[in-house]
Amino acid sequence: MVRITVVCIFLSVLASVATSSEGVGQRFSALKGKSGMSDWDKEVKTLMLAMFDKDRSGMLDTADEIRAVPCVVWRALAERINADWGRALSLISTYGFRPDRRYTGHLLGIQENMRNAAFESAKTCGVS
Repeated sequence: MVRITVVCIFLSVLASVATSSEGVGQRFSALKGKSGMSDWDKEVKTLMLAMFDKDRSGMLDTADEIRAVPCVVWRALAERINADWGRALSLISTYGFRPDRRYTGHLLGIQENMRNAAFESAKTCGVS
């Protein structure tokens, strides 16, 4: 009986860490492969949709869904791109969130109509 209770408490704590902002950021930081490459993009998109696509449309296509992306995710993605490519590339420029760039944010699961919302959200989090 005590063992079952301990296991239940452990699983409950584990679940809360996995869904906390910090746990979410760690999941993105732990992705394998080189950022900006198609395999990495697919992994990011899978996580983004699993965590933030509330209407299950297959894309982050509402302002609420973009607002649900915590700063730790934007920062984890930006830091990974900087680590892999140096300061020559950034999350904002690589995926075309800035209006003067070709948009490729759909590769991360962000619908083009949410381009500006994603740009503003990332900027608010200190990602440039």
